[in-house]
Parts: sequence; structure tokens; C-alpha cells
Amino acid sequence: MKALLLLILSTLPLPAEPPKIGYVNIATIFESYDATLESKEDFRSDREEVIKGTRFESLREANRELKELAARVRDEEISPENREIAAEKFNNLSLEYQALMLDFENYLKAEQRRQSLEQLKRAEELLVVIRAEIELLSKNKDYDLVFEIGGLTSSQLSPILYIRDGIDLTQIVLARLNDKFNRPEPTDF
Repeated sequence: MKALLLLILSTLPLPAEPPKIGYVNIATIFESYDATLESKEDFRSDREEVIKGTRFESLREANRELKELAARVRDEEISPENREIAAEKFNNLSLEYQALMLDFENYLKAEQRRQSLEQLKRAEELLVVIRAEIELLSKNKDYDLVFEIGGLTSSQLSPILYIRDGIDLTQIVLARLNDKFNRPEPTDF
């Protein structure tokens, strides 16, 4: 890492003044970005819809019927013939319930996989936007270097352990992103 930093610094022209260095915490920006928060809410709503679906309702209805049939089987005020009919219905519905449960579990696994892939894709899209905003801010404010200090590199360690007179741009980038996200783009008609 030191060698990479030295290589980067050695390729920069030597200005009369020291390089302008800034740093950001991308994890903080990502977690606080309004677009990320909106995306998380969308995924939470999507998960709730999966649970409220017809498969779950079928399971709940079958469970309710099983409880009623079990009560009828135990009810000694009902004739033995009717209790036997209830027991047969209970056994048949138990098998159907097991099939419904297996179907629902498989459906949930598939939905969780789908949602995980969608969340990953959305996170990657948001990170592209965040990186573009960092680059735009860095160019506009004449920063020579801006480093990620959150420790989310491949080794989970920050690429910079010490910055002399660095400027933390995390909140500035976050405010700009949220401002752009919450301000509708003008449409051309």
C-alpha cells in the first residue's frame, strides 16, 4: 500500500504548495444517503408483500382448519361417526398442509435469493453514483487526492492511516447527494 501511495504521489506534479488531500467514509455516505434509505424501505415493503401473499394465506387457512378438525376429533359430544370423518379430513388436510409448507419454504428461499441479488445490484448502482459525486467534488474543489478511510477495502483496513491536514469530505458529499436526490430533475418539453 505504501508503494502504491508513493507511486501516486510521485506522478503528481510538484506544486508550490503541498497537495490538497481529502478523505471520505463511503460506508457513512452509503448508509445515510437518502437514495439508500429509500431503497431499504422498498426492499422492506417487498419482503412484507411476500409474506402477505396467497401462499402464506393458504397456509394460515389450512392451519385454522386443522385446529378446528382436531377440536372436533377430541369433542366427545359429537357422534363417533362424525369424529371419524373429522379425523379422516384432518389426516388428508395434514398431508396437504405439509405440501403447502414445503412450497412456501421453497418460495421464500427463491424470493430471498431474488431480493438479495436485487439489493446487491442496487447497492452497486448507488456506489457508482457516490463515486461519481466524489470525483466531481474533488475536481471542482481542486483536491489532489481523496482517500476512503472507512476501512472497507479488500483487506478491511483503511488505505491511509495518517493524513496531515486532510479534509473530511464525507458530510459534504452526503449533503450534495441528498440534495440532488431530493431535487427533481428538470424535464425538457
